[in-house]
Amino acid sequence: MTYWLDLFTGVTWNEFRNAGSKVTGFRETRWKTIQRIKEGDIFLCYLTGVSRFVGLLEVTGKPFQDDSPIWKDMVFPCRLPVKPLLELDPEYGVSVHDLRDRLSCFCCFLKPVSLPPQPVVEFVYKRLRQYDHI
Repeated sequence: MTYWLDLFTGVTWNEFRNAGSKVTGFRETRWKTIQRIKEGDIFLCYLTGVSRFVGLLEVTGKPFQDDSPIWKDMVFPCRLPVKPLLELDPEYGVSVHDLRDRLSCFCCFLKPVSLPPQPVVEFVYKRLRQYDHI
């Protein structure tokens, strides 16, 4: 199992959830990366603007391309079927700022990188799993 980041805005997170939380999508430029994602991998959903992790999605199938509307302002044609393991309203998300003093490798968020180191992602995954009761 590999952990991946899935970035959302407040609007795209709501649109994803309103569409049934079954398909996540990415820009066309991400197709090569999307093809590396396997069934059983986990997406950590990060909400930009409020800097919070708000969900966990398990990949349930192979990547595909589709232009059918899910999001209002963007198509995000590179798609993956997913099953939500956890979905939180933004106010219940894990703040990235809460992690700053807990992990020495947190500095990766201050530099332009495509994915944080695996220990950071695993820590956030465990922290989000604490919210299973919500």
